Amino acid sequence: MKKGIIITGAVIALAGAAFLGYGWYLSEPSVTISTDNYSIKVPKSFKLEEQEGESKFTFKCLGEDIIISDEHMNCKPELISEFFPYYADEKNRQLEKLEGYPYTGYFSSSEVNSLGKTKNNLYYILGTDTHFLSVDCYYCNSLKSKLIKKAMSKIAKSAEYTSDFRIATKPDVYDYEWFSVDTGSKYYLIDQTEELKPFNENGLIWVKEFYTEADSVDKAAFPRVSIHVEKSNDSPAGCADEIYNKKLEKKEKYPVLTRDKKNRFGFECERFYFEYASESSDFKTFSDTYFFRNGDLLYTINALYDTAEKKADAEEMLDGITIKDIK
Repeated sequence: MKKGIIITGAVIALAGAAFLGYGWYLSEPSVTISTDNYSIKVPKSFKLEEQEGESKFTFKCLGEDIIISDEHMNCKPELISEFFPYYADEKNRQLEKLEGYPYTGYFSSSEVNSLGKTKNNLYYILGTDTHFLSVDCYYCNSLKSKLIKKAMSKIAKSAEYTSDFRIATKPDVYDYEWFSVDTGSKYYLIDQTEELKPFNENGLIWVKEFYTEADSVDKAAFPRVSIHVEKSNDSPAGCADEIYNKKLEKKEKYPVLTRDKKNRFGFECERFYFEYASESSDFKTFSDTYFFRNGDLLYTINALYDTAEKKADAEEMLDGITIKDIK
């Protein structure tokens, strides 16, 4: 009998050691990968399933998807928790600020019902200088969640910011072939030309201007100014008229529509202004768009805002634009 107890105890001990060893193998970061702005380490046990450039990596761990993403958000790190994904059927949602991690961030956990089974949503995000690294696992099997959370935590702790971008040293003037923009320290530009290319092969550049580091959720979205330059034979008046006529068909959503001309940026611009009123709330947005030609190029510059205070900042953004001579 005593011998049987000893053997059983040994088996349990070996099983426990094997489990701990597997847990270590599963969660100990050892393989370095580089995202757009970070260097991180992931366990050897993670299998890379899919990669989108240097911005998104999907790994398999215990049959669950672990998604590592490099994200840009123009807000202070303390505000990042306001942008967490949220599902209507989530329960027992908990949020904690990260302690002992290299950058400011948060961990979010919740439960969700999936096909009659309770599963866990696990989400880490941390970062600096408007660049954030997220590590998430949605609809994770509850029995696996403790080991997976441990692995995710270690990945987050291994993060090292490698980007050259620092808010303190960002350029005050962004200079391009067709224009320059004086943003000062208050605003910044992001180039989204590559996102436009599949939809407009004649587009040369598309940039957007925002607050550099918003201190509230609504300021992260508004105001914003976009500048688009393309090779086109379209007339500025025709472009403005086309948009105006489309909005005119839905007048109930656009209580104010204005179509006129205005001298701005050193050109006589075709201007289209509208106000959008939400049917479900008191929310309004205001849009001011300018069309003009410079040589064989068509320029479209738009300002979008939602309050009088932000209108003043949108005007300041527009005033910082200088159009270059095209030869």
